[in-house]
Amino acid sequence: MSSDDEILNRAMTLMQTIEPVLSKFDNGQASRQDQAIFNAWRAQVLNFLQDVLSPENNYIEAFENGVRTDRILREDVHRVGALPTAREYERAADIQTGFTILAALSQDIRAGYMHKIRTLITADVFTDFMEMATHLCEKDYLVSAAALSTAVLEDALRHVAQANDVAID
Repeated sequence: MSSDDEILNRAMTLMQTIEPVLSKFDNGQASRQDQAIFNAWRAQVLNFLQDVLSPENNYIEAFENGVRTDRILREDVHRVGALPTAREYERAADIQTGFTILAALSQDIRAGYMHKIRTLITADVFTDFMEMATHLCEKDYLVSAAALSTAVLEDALRHVAQANDVAID
């Protein structure tokens, strides 16, 4: 399974996790437990996004701004059969926003747009390591410079091979 498949599977799992809670907020039947599930789900999604994306990525910012935890569900009155409160509608909108952000990220991954970001990050790291190897070489640490250069080039070739579906033994 490729890393993209793993990311897509995790995004799908996160979307499936919150669906039952969304309907409860939509119907005005959400409880404190549902609020707790929402808060845990939000933390899981943020952790997931921060693991797979760069810190400044727009998906993270959109999720943080669109899926908020500062709205508190009011349960001080027993409301059997009552219409959902405005706060429950807001929470349902938060969940739907998070769901939509995960779906959009999944579409971008399937379309290959996230590879471009990974390639840029990998190139930046590659450059940093090659600069370190150059510095080691200038200081006459030739064996260390050669070992570092070899490892960096091997990793770069592995990434190129994987990106082009070339089998690696």
